Amino acid sequence: MAALADPTASSGSCLVEGVSLLTPQLIADPKWGEEEIAPPGPREYSDMCREVYEEFGDERAQKAAELAEMEGGECMLYMNFKSHAIFGEEQRGKLFEVIRLANPSVVCLSEALVPVALATHAGQLCELATLVEDPENRIEQPYMAGSEVFATKKLGQYGGSPKVMQGAEGGWFEEFIKLGFEWVVFLSPLHCPYGRNWGNCMVMKHKPDEVRCGQLERLQYKKVWDASESRCFVGARYGDHITVSVHLDDVPAGDVRTAQAEELGQIVSAWRSEGSGSDGGEAEAAEPAETPAAAAEGEGAGLRAVTLVGDMNAINPDTYNEEEIVRLNKYNRGKPCPTDAIDALTAALGVVPLNTGQKFECRFNKCVTHAYSTRYTHYLDLLTDATDFDHQPLALYQFAKVDV
Repeated sequence: MAALADPTASSGSCLVEGVSLLTPQLIADPKWGEEEIAPPGPREYSDMCREVYEEFGDERAQKAAELAEMEGGECMLYMNFKSHAIFGEEQRGKLFEVIRLANPSVVCLSEALVPVALATHAGQLCELATLVEDPENRIEQPYMAGSEVFATKKLGQYGGSPKVMQGAEGGWFEEFIKLGFEWVVFLSPLHCPYGRNWGNCMVMKHKPDEVRCGQLERLQYKKVWDASESRCFVGARYGDHITVSVHLDDVPAGDVRTAQAEELGQIVSAWRSEGSGSDGGEAEAAEPAETPAAAAEGEGAGLRAVTLVGDMNAINPDTYNEEEIVRLNKYNRGKPCPTDAIDALTAALGVVPLNTGQKFECRFNKCVTHAYSTRYTHYLDLLTDATDFDHQPLALYQFAKVDV
């Protein structure tokens, strides 16, 4: 196989106190883009990703460690951590190692499989220390799954009984506490084939002034599970900065994800406008700004600062050139990669994703994790093999002194 593109190569890197934050290129061997050659399958994709991870993963980790030591810096971390991976001791350890290295004040997780003790307090701000001794401090799958097909599949994989990891064994709460986190909020979608302890969560070192969680209305029937599925979001406010984490629907075609993104955009815009003395109603969409700084200086300066992170299950059309789009569509089993969620959220928030330019993050060599922010100014896309290369962590940064 030909040499892979260096994911640290960039057409435009930026400097923060002498530390380069670099954007990856598509990592695939160019031969996969040739029309007469079939697209790579899961095994070929995994081989390409592993080669890149083994060559550049340590470098990214070292960069995260350097940034964590910088004075006057602020970091948050988002990651779609595949739910079943939490049961693996090695994979679980790698998750917490990423968090330790980045040293964020806020961690947002999607597809999180959380302890039942947390799921029973869905939508509520909880103190981690109070959940450690909860008798329901265990991670269980399947747990109140909304699909009999999914539950049957998992029970078959686990020998007929739910897989259970007791709190003392997995230490979900305990590990976060060791890393300095004290607060957590979690919500599972109202219609969820995967269980009532699967969803979005936000873990925080400091108590927020407010948390808001909500369900997105549009449903998508999933034939594979013979059940409908919805999506939800979690959010927290510190002063005049709100942070929202979401995971939108993954069906490529149709209007469900588009509707979810539009609804979310209205919700976030209304929450932002509460800080400007308005009535909190639906905010008028602004023209997208090229940078967070430009957005803060523009007409939205009276609004609350906002950070919206999530697995949007859509690509950013401003990130790829025409040749790369053709290649991505081929990777995507010949179906066009959707951009609907990014189009809708960019229009609603009036700012382009902070990680515009990040080309690789998830399966089949595209990036569907995106971060909108009018507070954070830089990002670092980390590399891990804890999720079988389906999704990567994204760290966002704000520095007191920035040299660009």
